[in-house]
Amino acid sequence: MKNWTLSGAVGLLTLTLWASADELPGSVAEAIKLESADALPATDFYSSPTELATAKPGDLLRKEIFSDYALPAGTVATRILYHSLDAQNRDVVTSAVVLVPGGVRPVPSRAMYVLSAGGFV
Repeated sequence: MKNWTLSGAVGLLTLTLWASADELPGSVAEAIKLESADALPATDFYSSPTELATAKPGDLLRKEIFSDYALPAGTVATRILYHSLDAQNRDVVTSAVVLVPGGVRPVPSRAMYVLSAGGFV
C-alpha cells in the first residue's frame, strides 16, 4: 500500500480546446470579428461600482443571476464583481462567473473544488 502525500496526490489540470485548422481565424482582424460576433452585450452590471473606494480587496461589489449562457440543465450562473489589486497594488474591479451545478453533491465532503480559467498577473 502506498502512502500519498498531499504534494504527491495533487496534479495539474489542463483544459485543452481542440479545433481544426479551418475553424481557426486566419488573422487578428478575423479573430476580433469572430469574438465580437460571439460576445454577450455589455450591460450596466459591468459599470464601475462607486463602492470600490471604500471596499477592501476581496469584497464582493455586485452579483446577479445570469441566464444567457448555454449551460447544462439545473446549472445556475451568478456573475460577480469584486475588489482586487493589480500587479502594481492598485485597486481594480475584477469579474467572474460562479457556476453551481444542479442536483445533489454525490459524495459528502468538506472539500470544495474550484476550476478557474483566465489571465493571472
